[in-house]
Amino acid sequence: MGEPKPISRSAGHIVAAFTFQFERALHRMFHAKRRGTRIGIETLDDVVELQIRVDGTVEIMLEQDKNVVEGGAQPFQDRSAKLWHTIHVWLTILAAQGRDFDHISLCLATNAVVPSTSLAARMAAARDADDCLACIAEIRALVETTTGKARASLAAICSYPDPAIAEVIANIRLLDGSGATTPSGSWVVETIDRFNLHSTLEDQGAEIYQTLLGKLVDECKARWMRKEPAWLDPMHYVDRLQDEIARRNLERFTDRPMLHVDFRAYLESGGRDHLFLKQLAALQLTPERIDRELEKFWAFYVERVRLEKTGTIPPQDWLRRNDELHQRWEMCRSNAQLEEDDRADSTPQSLARRVFRKTIDETHKAKLGLHDTHTLYFTHGNYHALANDAEGEHYVHWHDMYAPAKATEQ
Repeated sequence: MGEPKPISRSAGHIVAAFTFQFERALHRMFHAKRRGTRIGIETLDDVVELQIRVDGTVEIMLEQDKNVVEGGAQPFQDRSAKLWHTIHVWLTILAAQGRDFDHISLCLATNAVVPSTSLAARMAAARDADDCLACIAEIRALVETTTGKARASLAAICSYPDPAIAEVIANIRLLDGSGATTPSGSWVVETIDRFNLHSTLEDQGAEIYQTLLGKLVDECKARWMRKEPAWLDPMHYVDRLQDEIARRNLERFTDRPMLHVDFRAYLESGGRDHLFLKQLAALQLTPERIDRELEKFWAFYVERVRLEKTGTIPPQDWLRRNDELHQRWEMCRSNAQLEEDDRADSTPQSLARRVFRKTIDETHKAKLGLHDTHTLYFTHGNYHALANDAEGEHYVHWHDMYAPAKATEQ
């Protein structure tokens, strides 16, 4: 009998088109200037990037996405009804809302290769007045030899004066599938590159990407179900990426053999949610360094229990020590931030690693009451204990993703 035919042969094309749109939105999430930026999906266009700068000026990018399945023709042909419909829509937006924005850019994006000889490619390449006027002349001539929906859109475009059409043409950019390395174009690979994954997680880049793409689809669906426009904050996706990295690093280290059987039992029993371990894993330290820090934490834990049982150290001495360590951490963090401010390539990850290095250094050995201490583990392990208690008065963190909510809201 053979396999049954699908009810609709076009359904797969529709799904592929929407997937491509979400991929392009995620690409912009990780390439945008994140502060003051929002990414819109199905708002003013397929994908929109809106940025409100510190000086109050507003920049907007409108992107029209066209996915082509294998063997399909490129979508921005000279007589493409969809191309001229898009240009007409952009003209109406600039006429009605253009003055609401200080800078507007327009983008045609497709996974197909668009020939440089096509009118779409030449409009995208046009930058000076003569180039724009040459394109306008071709558009006005094209309307005479085109039929159907394309002709209707071309006629609507030609009803606008040359300066208005030229403004649209001068702001068009074309992104096509030239040099594509994946079915969706090179953008998926470029997005994963922006994750800046440690070498130990590089093989999980595609899996992490799919997790973020799923979050994007779910968030859009939730907003549309509430009849709200899908305007999304890129920082939420950066935070989710850091959560994914931290979780995967944690999984790598909790499976490693520990020197102390008791420590493994501690982890398996809950270990206060292993927060200190999550913090260490998020720094992407080497496995050997992680193991050393775990040993320091465990050694401090055991020694503190022993000292508390002897009753030789009053509770206020422990509190005083925690307070002094916390104050020192604040100073280390402040100094690290000053140093990072001078770096053009500073990232939240580089700041976190610098805070950690300054705090967990090779010289500082904090006192306990009136007593000097002589081992680094007793100070470093104490810091890890503080990093394990998010509700504590003296909680410390390395990466801002672990900052308490009250601190991040200020």
